[in-house]
Amino acid sequence: MIAAALLAIAACDRGDSSVATPPQPSDETTAPAATARKGDRLPAAPGSDDRPTAASGTGSPATATSGAADVDAAVRRALAELARLGQSAQAKLARHDGPGCLADLDTIEAKVPELASSYAMLRAQCLMEAGHCAEGKERVVAWYVRYGGMTEAGAKGIADQIAARHCRGGDSTVADRVRTALADLADAAYVNPRSPAYCTERLAILDTLAPRLADDDRSDPTIRGGLDALFHTGAACYAHAADCGAAWRTYRTRFPRPDGLSAEQTEKVVKDSFAAAISGCPRP
Repeated sequence: MIAAALLAIAACDRGDSSVATPPQPSDETTAPAATARKGDRLPAAPGSDDRPTAASGTGSPATATSGAADVDAAVRRALAELARLGQSAQAKLARHDGPGCLADLDTIEAKVPELASSYAMLRAQCLMEAGHCAEGKERVVAWYVRYGGMTEAGAKGIADQIAARHCRGGDSTVADRVRTALADLADAAYVNPRSPAYCTERLAILDTLAPRLADDDRSDPTIRGGLDALFHTGAACYAHAADCGAAWRTYRTRFPRPDGLSAEQTEKVVKDSFAAAISGCPRP
């Protein structure tokens, strides 16, 4: 099916409708051509001369070779264009351009509808980036249940993890946006350094959304653990952005206060912990 679609694209590229709709055998004398293998010599029709003639429509060997080469070149161009569109969709997803990613996927599937299943997971993530978080998660769950052999509950857990990288607006839930902000902050803290303003923005999002979480969402291990560790992740984000002053202030104000210690003892504990835990910054 995909090969036929590529031949159709190639035909359009060459302006040749004969490739897109190859002629079908019209009677029993031509039927062997439908099952013949490459290189087989076809039997002659009853009563005919075994030698090909110009009138038979076979053309010269040079003409046939040239036509095959044209088709091959057109198919290669079609494959290259499909690959370019796939790479473009991936790049747009990485830039959080959901609509642009979906446009590339729509173009691919308009050319070769059979490729839709190959891009199902990419489309789900692009839908999330485009603000259709619920639909994107539904597609992820369906894919893992059908192809991954997972239970619906297990697939929903995977969908939440994927949504944490892509659900920022649209119909995303409070829990979706909390997971995404936590993931963004962790990425900036430990992988890709960002600006101090980026760290401040993510912490502000979390401080605004956390009180609005439903009880069930608040008990989710990913959310609960991420919020409990904000003193460390937030400080590490600033440290990775080379702002040790903001790193220390964040660590100090968000550090969980130990019971039974004086203010002086607590300050020493926090400073010692900061020096041991936050790399790139001196002990305050």
